[in-house]
Amino acid sequence: MPEPEAGFFSVSLERTLEFGNELEVAEYEELAVGLARDRGRLAGFTERLKANRMTAPLFDTDLFARRLEDAYVQMYERYQDGSPPEYIRVGG
Repeated sequence: MPEPEAGFFSVSLERTLEFGNELEVAEYEELAVGLARDRGRLAGFTERLKANRMTAPLFDTDLFARRLEDAYVQMYERYQDGSPPEYIRVGG
């Protein structure tokens, strides 16, 4: 499973490319090498990214900003309450 900080990007990329499931690191590496060797397949991925980018969370900067602001509010509230740091989940 990807590291938490890479999670948002990897899940968004998978959804944008319509994989339907999370890829393991080795699968990403295999995919990258395969795309580098097959320009036609790479062109297909590029087209899928272009077609899906306007509706995919990966490219939704407004949503990203709202969720980041929500995270800041949660962090500040925890700070005000004297609660220790922990992972914060935002969005759905």
